[in-house]
Amino acid sequence: MARQEIRIVLFDLDDTLYPEIQYVRSGFRAVSEAFQTVDMPPDRLSALMEHFYTVDRAHVFDLLAAFLMAGGYHWECKSSSELSTRMVQCYRSHKPRIDLYPDAAECLIALKDLPVRVGIVTDGIWEVQERKVGALHLHELVDLVVYTDKLGPDRRHWKPSPMGFEVAAKHFGVPASECCYVGDNAARDFAGPAALGMTTIWVRRPDGIYKENRPDCSGAGDKAKPTYELSDLRRLPALLRARIPTA
Repeated sequence: MARQEIRIVLFDLDDTLYPEIQYVRSGFRAVSEAFQTVDMPPDRLSALMEHFYTVDRAHVFDLLAAFLMAGGYHWECKSSSELSTRMVQCYRSHKPRIDLYPDAAECLIALKDLPVRVGIVTDGIWEVQERKVGALHLHELVDLVVYTDKLGPDRRHWKPSPMGFEVAAKHFGVPASECCYVGDNAARDFAGPAALGMTTIWVRRPDGIYKENRPDCSGAGDKAKPTYELSDLRRLPALLRARIPTA
């Protein structure tokens, strides 16, 4: 059977196009600058956040707020939960200082020379993801960004839901079988697009936040297994050339 032609290339965002740990540390800097005191300077606050991140990355600000309140630092908050909420709001609303992976930047530029359209399908709070896309100047490099958080309440259409991929294919007016999706998290990224018939490509990021999920690529069944694996996105254009229709 002949391989299906590829006309659309879709990417995940976090840890696929840029290192998410950069965003985390950018947010830590923003929080440390906003909540600094004479006795608790930014470097000390950042060091505490880095420490609590290694303890429980999902509850960094809960742990930090409890520690600070116990030490007499309260910023006019009545409880550690109130202080944590204020810190989370600062973290999520900050302007990110992040950069594309070098191989991702080269890949996106190289794709402009191929007869394909390029998009992004990303989970996460959509306002946060929009700020990341803006900071990375991705609107200059891609044709579409689908924020799955905008597609329904309660994270209903976050991956592994196929909805974001259906929206992207419909936008470009092509069948899903002529799209491919590139992601880094093998436990979540591929079941949705594969269920629609998309080619899936796993970029293996050894520094990725969710790298512990990677060995579990069969956790969602055979459809979670990627079609291809790459260690460097600079190899993607060559892989696609064999799947792009000729004039």
